[in-house]
Amino acid sequence: MNRFTTLGLVTLAIAAPAAAQWDPSWFTIDCGGRASSGGTLSLSGTIGQPDAGVMSGGAFQLSGGFWAGTAASGTGVPAATLTAAVSRKANSGGPGGVCELSVLVGGQSDPRQGGVTELRLTFDVPPGEPGPNPVTLEQATCAAPAYVPYSGLSTSSASVAGNTLVVTFTPGLENARTYKITLNSEVTSVAGQYVEVGGLVGDVNNDGLVNATDRSVVVGVWTGSGFTCPTDANSDGATNATDRSIVVGSWTSVQNCAP
Repeated sequence: MNRFTTLGLVTLAIAAPAAAQWDPSWFTIDCGGRASSGGTLSLSGTIGQPDAGVMSGGAFQLSGGFWAGTAASGTGVPAATLTAAVSRKANSGGPGGVCELSVLVGGQSDPRQGGVTELRLTFDVPPGEPGPNPVTLEQATCAAPAYVPYSGLSTSSASVAGNTLVVTFTPGLENARTYKITLNSEVTSVAGQYVEVGGLVGDVNNDGLVNATDRSVVVGVWTGSGFTCPTDANSDGATNATDRSIVVGSWTSVQNCAP
């Protein structure tokens, strides 16, 4: 009797769900995974994550699943496109304490003393965090206009500030040269992006020469508004006789690109 009763209960327990309405509520396993490291190498991994997607509200956006991000497929580096480039110098007395000259268009010169010391390269999205070799540096001179590997003493370092890559050269890149600065793959996965910038003291009209025309531009600013970034050759916050003398000295120097 006991055996029969037990069997009947089991039969009822199995048969009852067959007549019920199924409600298979979904769920995911999103946690898990660890990071391991040894020496200079590290490995990170996750499990689960089938529910990739994007949630947004106001000025915020959250991407989830599969380690989502802006990186190009398979590279781990953002597909950042260069949109602006400036050569920046501190300005001891001018507006804002700094002066920036746009150098996005190829071959533009920075006519101020001290060489090219800081480039700020802005992208449409934040670039990748730079390592020890953020850029490849090449040089050309007036006598030999073809680019060759850089042979000077300057070293480069870089950091990211928002969408901007700040590249610093120590000491400043030498004058009387034009530089091709190519972005390496650790910064952006969009290959072939570069900036050309010259260090040519006194080339205030950016024609690749230092001559009487540049002197006239300086004198015109000196007797007019009294200041522009290109004509402030010594970065003291004013355009005056000192800047004119610097231009004339550069004009007569055998090192610079005089006519």
